[in-house]
Amino acid sequence: MAHSAQILFREKTHGGVQKMVRTSDDFFPDLAGPQGHRWHIHSNAFVSLVAQGLGHVPDFDMTMSRHAWAGFHGCLRAFSGAPVFLTDRHGEHDLLLIDQLTAPLKRGPARRAVVQPRDRSAGAVLSSCALGLAARNLSAAESPWGILKVGLPVPYAAGALIGLWNVKQGDLPTTAVDVLTARDIAEAMHDSRAEPSPGPGERDQSPDLAVVSLYTKSGTPSIRHFALLPAFNIGVERLLSPCASR
Repeated sequence: MAHSAQILFREKTHGGVQKMVRTSDDFFPDLAGPQGHRWHIHSNAFVSLVAQGLGHVPDFDMTMSRHAWAGFHGCLRAFSGAPVFLTDRHGEHDLLLIDQLTAPLKRGPARRAVVQPRDRSAGAVLSSCALGLAARNLSAAESPWGILKVGLPVPYAAGALIGLWNVKQGDLPTTAVDVLTARDIAEAMHDSRAEPSPGPGERDQSPDLAVVSLYTKSGTPSIRHFALLPAFNIGVERLLSPCASR
């Protein structure tokens, strides 16, 4: 839709501002099953690598705040440098979700704005996803993994954000499992000291990791603390709402 040569290879900036490029097919809110929503997240994340490589700001398409998959989609929009567009019906808004995507402005606390990087950078898929295999393998029903990991450096806060999504395809409820390592965090922070990521078929042997399990619908913890990451001093055990963890 937005990936013609005339669009992808056009002038990258206008008036000193980077241009945006849509990185996905349309957002379809009426999809009942999980597969379409998971594929929307999966394709957006990987195609955005191409857009960023060409100097564009990836646009992950509109979403809705009051929707069965609102948390799933809303989290991804927070990793984009593009404006976040909500196509809610009049009067049908989830103010709690909107509050989670925004923060008060310093120059006017009564106003709020979407929390995004100052340089309009966007999140990037961590190289440990699918162990270096084809991107499509990550969401395959027979895949032993199925977790999409996206990192976004936040240099002015001396940290980074890491988003996790279950993108595993299949008609039945699925559980996706992977590990979050110290190498993943270093890569998300663009730490030049990070070692190269594992090649195809290789597992990361680092002892500093957390076992991550994302469920379709469950009240159980979606991230279980296995071993604290001592170099970064973070706790990884917490509960995520079903919408955010699907």
